[in-house]
Amino acid sequence: MKAFTVSLMLIITYVLSATIAVASGSWKGQIIDIETKEPLEGTVVLAVWERVYRTPAGDKSYFYEAKEVLTDKNGRFEIPAYTPINLLPLISYMRGPYFIIFKPSYLSIEWWHPNYFLEGSTEKATELTELSGKKYRLSPGLIELPPLKTREERLEVVGDLPPSIPDEKMTKLIELMNKERIELGLNPVHIKRGSNDLAGRLTDVWKNGVSTGHYEYDSNSNRISSVTQGFSLAGSYDAQDRLLTYGNNTYTYTANGELQSKTTSTGTTAYNYDVLGNLLSATLPDGTIIEYIVDGQNRRIGKKVNSVLVQGFLYENQLRPVAELDGAGAVVSRFVYGSKVNVPDYMVKNGVTYRIISDHLGSPRFVINATTVVNVLDRDWMDMLLKSKWEGMKTALMNGDVEGALGYF
Repeated sequence: MKAFTVSLMLIITYVLSATIAVASGSWKGQIIDIETKEPLEGTVVLAVWERVYRTPAGDKSYFYEAKEVLTDKNGRFEIPAYTPINLLPLISYMRGPYFIIFKPSYLSIEWWHPNYFLEGSTEKATELTELSGKKYRLSPGLIELPPLKTREERLEVVGDLPPSIPDEKMTKLIELMNKERIELGLNPVHIKRGSNDLAGRLTDVWKNGVSTGHYEYDSNSNRISSVTQGFSLAGSYDAQDRLLTYGNNTYTYTANGELQSKTTSTGTTAYNYDVLGNLLSATLPDGTIIEYIVDGQNRRIGKKVNSVLVQGFLYENQLRPVAELDGAGAVVSRFVYGSKVNVPDYMVKNGVTYRIISDHLGSPRFVINATTVVNVLDRDWMDMLLKSKWEGMKTALMNGDVEGALGYF
């Protein structure tokens, strides 16, 4: 009887929080070049709606619907009338649409004010708005986009696909984005998508329409199982939610809660810390001892392998390494900052200056010199680095460690 009552309540809640769509005024506009005032034919305009659930932990938003069109020869677009309405707004509400505008070789933008594109809009024209160092203008029914005139500008903008929108809802955006990436010498985007449960936990991942991951959690949100590419792993935790086993790997902890050891099929890696919790050394399964030198501000300033100093860092402040040193103390890399607080825009190495293009999370994605993309840093859905042509890039840009598979934050 209890199970029936719970099921009935869930059904009632779902029905009452359902959404219906009614007709309203369509969204119309024109997109032009801000310099020449010429219309931009073939620009993708993607309108996106989200459903937002009210939860004790705060509002949680999820993709609900999207409408995608291309501008015509006059640069004009029209999104058909569509207004989702909730039957029970106390449980959830609809938000949107917001607009994603993309045209190869032009600045791409997201715009969260749909009233600008409704007929008879009384919104005021915006002043010139700066994004990625370029300025665009938006007036009721009109978007003026700046052209991107250098390879570096185009690399900064091309980016990745919006993570929450299903592929079938943005086929034109995928097509144009891949066209731009190929022209820039990059690989086409690998279409990866994930879905989350109502607690915001990742449950499924797809790549190019094929399931590549499924994850389950316990009542404390600890991941207790994963299935990736046919391989199944199970995890267990102690009363303090510390990971004890995952697959064939086992983990132990110090009295302070730091990771003390990790045992895999190849052996055990042991870790040692100071009283402040800074990692001081790691002993690998083959007996190699990696030591870390930490200064009085808890910054990692040096690395030793079997008691031999092999790397060092100089800092500008708490967050910014400005130089990488070799074991003899000579400068091997310099870092120049500008657009982000803790991610360099440029690196000078072996007499060559490289531009570092990072994503919206601050993770480095491309490294280019004057004419060529010299390194692409591929990342998985957790933003973990999967591949880099330069192993040194992992340590130089992340202050991490290749041998011990360690990251330092």
